[in-house]
Amino acid sequence: MKRPLFTLALLLCLPYISVAQEQKIRRSVTVNVVTGEPIRGEFIRADEGSVVIQSGVAETSIKLSDVVSIVFGEAVPTPTPTPALSSDRQAAEEAIKGLRKLASAAEIGVTYAEYGRVVIEAKAEVDGALPKIQDVQLKTAITLAMHEYGYAAQMWHYFIRTRGGIPTKSDLGRQLITKYGIPVKISMFISLERDGVLPYIFRTARLYYNSVLEQTNKLQ
Repeated sequence: MKRPLFTLALLLCLPYISVAQEQKIRRSVTVNVVTGEPIRGEFIRADEGSVVIQSGVAETSIKLSDVVSIVFGEAVPTPTPTPALSSDRQAAEEAIKGLRKLASAAEIGVTYAEYGRVVIEAKAEVDGALPKIQDVQLKTAITLAMHEYGYAAQMWHYFIRTRGGIPTKSDLGRQLITKYGIPVKISMFISLERDGVLPYIFRTARLYYNSVLEQTNKLQ
């Protein structure tokens, strides 16, 4: 099973996109979920545990744990003028410093204790940068990249604490297989081990990180 590549799809949940910080230009969005049909509407915001979209007059909150991918469409302008993005690049560069440390740690291989320290440092840098960013798509990419790197730390700790694998037939096992495209059969005789899970979470985090870099490079 291969997880689809999407335009944009928290250990340490992130108090990120608030209503007061909402971008003045909304974008059409399709949220692909683990079960059920895709949910379409206008992107409103994302916070530590959910994505909120508007369809008609109603707002729908979707848990991040149920999200497989988030695909943005064309911008939907509102009467409010688009705010200047002159400060976005500088703030994004601050967040990238933290995300770069995480990407490097995931690639070179570190101990759990070392990775945990990097996550804490990166979270502080990302927390400081996000409120300064007005571009909602860039902010969401940073949020989701940090979420995946943080979730990797959570799962790493889970494997250390339980000293065992995750049954593929368990709710958690099914969720990991579906969300991260882990190529393993669901069977009562098969379990997911740390080295069979973390690389797929890191891969997803890297996709979001690459999206952050691409979007930042387009800013003036």
